[in-house]
Amino acid sequence: EILISAHDIAYTNECEERVELSTHSVLVSCEARESELRTFLDGADQSLHLLRTQLSQQNVSLHRQCDNLLQHLQTQSSASTKDGDNSAVTTNEVFWSAGAVPRGHRGRLYAAGATELGKVGSKGTTVWLTGLSASGKSTIAAEVERYLFMDAGIPCYRLDGDNVRFGLSKDLGFSKRDRDENIRRVAEVARLFSDAGFITLVSAISPYRAERKMARDIHESAGLGFIEVYVNVTVEEAEARDPKGLYAKARAGEILNFTGISSPYEAPDEAEVVIRNTDISVEEAAQKVLDALHNFGGLWSKDNVKVKTITNKNNCEVPHFRTLEPPTPFDEVDKLSEEESLANEMEAIYLGTIDMQYLQVISEGWAGPLLGFMNKSEYLQSLHFSSVRTDHFGDVSQSVPLVLPITSETEKALRGVSRVALVPAGEGKDSLAGSLLPASKRQRGDALAILEISEVFEHRKEERIARTFGDCDEKHPHAALIKKSGDYLVGGRIVPLRRVKWEDGLDAYRLTPAELRKRFAAEKPDVVFAFQTRNPIHNGHALLMKETYSRLKKEGFKHPLLYLSPLGGWTKDDDVPLKVRIEQHEAIIKNKVFGDMPVVLSIFPSPMLYAGPREVVWHAKARMRAGADAFIVGRDPAGIKKSDKSGDLYDADDGKQVLAQAPGLGCLRILPFEVAAYNKVTRRMELYDEAKKDDFIFISGTKMREYARKGETPPAGFMDPEGWKIVAKYYASLSANAELSPSPAPSTFSPQSPATKEPSSSSAPSPTTSPTSTSSPTTAPKGTPAPTPAPTTAPTAAPKATPAPTTAPKATPAPTTAPKSTPAPTTAPKTTPTPPPQGAATPSPSSSAPASSTSSKSSTTSEGTGTEQRGGEGRVPTTPSTPLPSSPSTPRPSPSLPESP
Repeated sequence: EILISAHDIAYTNECEERVELSTHSVLVSCEARESELRTFLDGADQSLHLLRTQLSQQNVSLHRQCDNLLQHLQTQSSASTKDGDNSAVTTNEVFWSAGAVPRGHRGRLYAAGATELGKVGSKGTTVWLTGLSASGKSTIAAEVERYLFMDAGIPCYRLDGDNVRFGLSKDLGFSKRDRDENIRRVAEVARLFSDAGFITLVSAISPYRAERKMARDIHESAGLGFIEVYVNVTVEEAEARDPKGLYAKARAGEILNFTGISSPYEAPDEAEVVIRNTDISVEEAAQKVLDALHNFGGLWSKDNVKVKTITNKNNCEVPHFRTLEPPTPFDEVDKLSEEESLANEMEAIYLGTIDMQYLQVISEGWAGPLLGFMNKSEYLQSLHFSSVRTDHFGDVSQSVPLVLPITSETEKALRGVSRVALVPAGEGKDSLAGSLLPASKRQRGDALAILEISEVFEHRKEERIARTFGDCDEKHPHAALIKKSGDYLVGGRIVPLRRVKWEDGLDAYRLTPAELRKRFAAEKPDVVFAFQTRNPIHNGHALLMKETYSRLKKEGFKHPLLYLSPLGGWTKDDDVPLKVRIEQHEAIIKNKVFGDMPVVLSIFPSPMLYAGPREVVWHAKARMRAGADAFIVGRDPAGIKKSDKSGDLYDADDGKQVLAQAPGLGCLRILPFEVAAYNKVTRRMELYDEAKKDDFIFISGTKMREYARKGETPPAGFMDPEGWKIVAKYYASLSANAELSPSPAPSTFSPQSPATKEPSSSSAPSPTTSPTSTSSPTTAPKGTPAPTPAPTTAPTAAPKATPAPTTAPKATPAPTTAPKSTPAPTTAPKTTPTPPPQGAATPSPSSSAPASSTSSKSSTTSEGTGTEQRGGEGRVPTTPSTPLPSSPSTPRPSPSLPESP
């Protein structure tokens, strides 16, 4: 045991020694390895430092090379500038414009798919913002992009003029050729985005019209929407902002040919939207762009897209629907064209009075983008949805059907026919409306337009009446016309050959939407507000207009302009005739009833429907087409009493509510007002106050007729005295005529002829009156009397007539005596012929000559009634197929077609 123990102890000691030696060896080895690693890391740090130093040196070298290159480019640019080939800033003045939509948000939204994108629909469209540097283009575009993408889920992208210089156009300089190429590249990329369904926002100075037209053509040739937005600020305003300091450099001569300073900027002539970007928030400016997108079909939804409710300025210009305007400029069509030559050989449809007025409405562009009489699809859309869907602009407001009724016989004759001429039936021949005139019986040059027939369908009159008027009462004045019209409707595009003229002394007042926009531009207003009326204007109406003017001035507008727009088409028989109303309107303008407010007076040619809320939407849309920024609406617009006199057919406030919510009018500001009444205490017209109802009285048309019959005047302050004399004279003529007529003529609805009414006490003035304007009014197109220039106050001189062409086609004279009939209630007895009003064209022996001075009227409604008519607006254009011999003792006939050369 002792030996074993000794052996174990020795073995144990040996093991411990070995473990100790091994541990020491491992420790030495680890320390050596650690030392090696430290040495390696020190070397790596040195290498990294060396690498950083080298990269820094290379970076400095690259910067120097870039500076040298930029200096070289600037030298070349300056040399090119001496040759006039550079009008943009140099490369040193290109700045990246950051957007408001992070890239990650785009990916998440695209991944979300239809759930998010289904909120609001969109169609690929490019919005091209142009304007001076620092005008706010990029800021507005970024806000529109932010809203469309982040709030509405619309796929969109913004192409900024500076941003593309960092990549897409980095190889381009600023010579004229390079700048054109830059715009071409941007336009082509925008086209690709739009073709993929994106809303593409381009913000580029693009100072020349030719460049912008090139961009537009690139899109329109591909069938894509293109909306030009002119961000309009003056050079002084842009220079005051100048966030990049470019204007200061340009003033100092550091930047040559700088746009707006030493190089021109060509402002757009017909931009779809003009944003006067002063004293207006970014959100409001963005809203103008969104409204235009909505109106042009780039966006669609049940309600208009809104950034927020607009309470300040509304400077959005009216959409022009450029690509869908009628193809023929009316003021240039004064000779036989190829189309007209073809039209002479076609069968023709007779047009009645209302048909003529709808042809005028469509061909002049009031119903844009509608290009013709509605086919069945458009007709049903208008009846059921108060809008029409178009290929280019989506759903467009059109609450009133614009249709052409034809007879059953005409429907049979048109089977297999693709084109037909449209000719006026003539005064007293509305019973021919909708019937067919064989080509063999036509006169050359009698056609106003060609109808390219797309569809003939049944005229379901009861449905049209019920949906248009919300009532089936056939005693409704316009419903009665529909019931008597043709049993079929023909739809199709119209090719206008000449302008519709009525030759009643008022044609110079009938400006087209395009002419009105030019007229407004000449006045240089910052807002145009429209007032529609079919009645003489009393001081209550004037109060609404003056209150609107004051409101707009308080909101910051400096030059509001009143667009006074009386309805000039057919009206019911107890309404005051158009000629009397125009004379009364001119009198109150001359007498400063509106104060110093500038006024443009122009007739809206549509017939009256008395369809309440549905019709007021049509009235507003048409004025928006003409250039109005705002529209005044009061109590019971376009309303009428029930036929049993039990009350109003429509609720008095429904028109305002419907108009405020109507889709497709997002660019038009609605200005609702309560009714005005006469305050017996203050002896003036005031906004009606229910709390003081005993102080107010309402003076109706019946009451005015009673005043006139008794030779009395209404209370002081109700109407301008001279204006009242004109109205009273008309009402007195009704009373005198009624006393002399034992059996009055039946109540009918045809347009008035000036030959059957008392002559005006003053001659017809210029069509557009502005107390503060010295510019000449827009003249009527060739073939109509040319009005004299508008003076600084309301003019009284009539436009001089232009002699009728002497090359009109010859025709066999018709008898000079009109058929005898009982005078209509509106006609005062006459023992001597009434001379034509000043301003009406004087006929030459070869032109369509005057009718008899007999005051009877046997004209009928445009939709087929054969009864005698009295109350209405405008006269039926006659056809040259029945000219009457000229006689100095007879007045000018109903409006005739301008004679063909």
